[in-house]
Amino acid sequence: MDKKPIGMWTDPRSGKLYLRRKIPLELRSFIGKGELYKVSLGTSDPLIAKSKFKVAEGEFEKLLANARLALAGSGMAILSQPQALELARSYLTERSKDGRAIGASTMTFMLMDLDRKAKEHAGPRTKTFQEMEPEEWLAQRNAMLVSESDDDLELEGLAADKDFEPGAAWLDFYRRTSPRIWRPMFANHVDAFKKHHSIANHGQQFDDLLANALAEVLAMDEVRDQPVFLNEEPKRQRVKKSRIDPDLTMEGLLEKWNTNRKPRPKTLDAAKTALKYFCDFTDNARVVEIVSADLFDFRDALMVLPNSMPVKDRALRFSAQVEKYDKDDETIERISPATVKKYLGAIQALLSYAFKEQLIPTNVSHGIAVEGYSKVSNSRQSFKNEELAKLFGAPLFTAPWHSQMSRSGISDETIRWLFLFGLTTGARIEEIGQALLADVMQEGGIWYINITEYVTKTVRKTSDVTKSVKNDNSRRIILIHDHLIKLGFLDYLSKLVDKGETKIYPDLRADKFSVCTKEASRRCARVIDQVVSKDERLVFHSLRHKFKALCRTAGIPMDVHDQITGHAPVSVGAGYGQSIEARELKDHVAQIDFAYIDWQAIELAAKAKPR
Repeated sequence: MDKKPIGMWTDPRSGKLYLRRKIPLELRSFIGKGELYKVSLGTSDPLIAKSKFKVAEGEFEKLLANARLALAGSGMAILSQPQALELARSYLTERSKDGRAIGASTMTFMLMDLDRKAKEHAGPRTKTFQEMEPEEWLAQRNAMLVSESDDDLELEGLAADKDFEPGAAWLDFYRRTSPRIWRPMFANHVDAFKKHHSIANHGQQFDDLLANALAEVLAMDEVRDQPVFLNEEPKRQRVKKSRIDPDLTMEGLLEKWNTNRKPRPKTLDAAKTALKYFCDFTDNARVVEIVSADLFDFRDALMVLPNSMPVKDRALRFSAQVEKYDKDDETIERISPATVKKYLGAIQALLSYAFKEQLIPTNVSHGIAVEGYSKVSNSRQSFKNEELAKLFGAPLFTAPWHSQMSRSGISDETIRWLFLFGLTTGARIEEIGQALLADVMQEGGIWYINITEYVTKTVRKTSDVTKSVKNDNSRRIILIHDHLIKLGFLDYLSKLVDKGETKIYPDLRADKFSVCTKEASRRCARVIDQVVSKDERLVFHSLRHKFKALCRTAGIPMDVHDQITGHAPVSVGAGYGQSIEARELKDHVAQIDFAYIDWQAIELAAKAKPR
C-alpha cells in the first residue's frame, strides 16, 4: 500500500483524513491561524483522499504565497519594539501646556473599554463606546467619571473617586490569556493611536506590534497611577490585602463551596467521595500546598481502580485500593474515563472556586484532561421506528392493563405512563416522575403538565415533596397528547384525586438525593432489554433523542422543539400556560408522525383493563 503523502493526517477519533501543515511563524497573523493549518478531505478512503489532497495542498500554497506578499508590504521594520513602546508610553502619559494629564484620560477610557470587553468575553455582550450614540457616550463617560458636567474632561470627574480603579478586570484578563485572544480588543484603540501619531496603515502584523506595546504600557503601575496634575501628590498606593488562607483545608474549602454554590445533593455527595479519595492520596495537604502534579497523579491513580470491586476492598482507603490494583493485569476492567472525570472534576471544581475567590494564587487544576473522556457522550442511542414498534407492542401495552406491582414497589401502570409520556413529549424521566397533580392544568381545552420546581403551599403542608429542574430552560409545559387522553390518562388522574394523592405517580419515592425515578429508570431499562435489545445504549433517555429526531423530520422549527424539550428559554407566557402558547405547541406536535405505533391495540388493552 502506498504511503500517505507528507502532511496527510488521520483523525484517530473519526478516521477522517486531513491536510495538516505547519504555518511559518511570520505568516500566521496574515493567515489568521495558529501554528497548524488543517482542512478536512471529507473521506477516510486513502485513494479518494490522495486526489483531494493535491487540490487542498495547492490551495494552501496559494494561501502562503499571498501571506508572503502581505508580509513584504506590511512595514514590519517601520517601528522596532522599543520604539513602539516609547510611542505608546508618550501617548498614554501626554501632558497639556498647563500640565493636565491628557494621556491619563485617554488611558482611563481605554481601560474602561477593555474592562467591558474582558467581561463580555465570558458574558452577555454590551455596547462599546464606539457603538454608542454621542449623547449616550457622553452620559456614560460622565457617569463613570462621577461628573455632572458636560465640559470636556473636568478635573473633578477624574479625581472625585480615589478608589475608582478602571482596568482591574482587563489586567486580570491580560495576565491570564493569550495575546491571540486579547489583541483584537485593541483594534479601535490602535486605529486611534495611529491617527494621533499620523501613522499610515501597514498591515495586521504592524497593528499587533502596536497592540502589544499599548498593553504592556497599560500594565505599568506608574502609568496607571500618574497624577492628574504634575504638581499633584502621587496617588497613594493602597495596601493590597491577600485573601489567601494558608491554613485552609480541603474540607474547609468544601464547606465554603457548598455554602456559596449550593450544589444539588447528588453533586455534593460525589464531591465528598472525591474529596475523601483526594485527601487520603495527598495526605491531607492544605489547599495552598496542592500543585498540578498532585492532580495529574490523582488522575492516574483513579485510572488504576477496577470498574467493580468486592465489598471488603471498597472499605479500604483509597491509597490501599490503588496499591492493590496497580498491576499489569488485562483481566481487570478499569473504571471508565467518565468516572475518572467525575472524581477529578469534583476536585477541579473546588480548586477553581478557590481561585475565583482568590483563596489560592493560581488554579493548579486547570487544563488537566482525561484521555478518552468527552462531553459528547456516545453512551445513548436513539430508537429506530421498528424498535419503538416492538417496545410499544409488548404485553405491557397490548395486554389488558393492570396495576401489578414489581418487587421494587413500582406498578406496571406507572411504567406504562412514563414510557408513553417519554414517547410523545421527549421529557426527561425525572421531570415526568416528580410531577404533581397540581401541575396538571388546562387552558383553551388543552391539557398540559407544568414542569417546574414549584410546590404549592397546600402540598407543602401535607407532605415533604420536593421537585427540581435541570436548569432554567427546563421550566416549561409539556402537552398531554391526545393519544394519552384516549388511553384514559385523565380518568387515571381523577382516581388519584379521589384517593387524596398529591403525586401523579405516588409509588415513586425520592431517594436520599431527592431523585424519585432511579428505580423506575432501572425497570424501564429491563423492559427495553427484554423486548427490544440488550444494547446498553438504548435507555429511557433514548426516547428523548428520538423525539428530537421526529420534530426535525416533521419540519418543526428548532426554537419550537427546543422549547418543547426544554433546550431553550421559554417565554413568560409559556411558563404560565397561556392558551395561545399551548395552542401553538399543540399544532406543532400534531405534525409528528407516530404511525409506527399500533395505537388501536394499545387503546383496546387500556379499555380491557380490570376496573
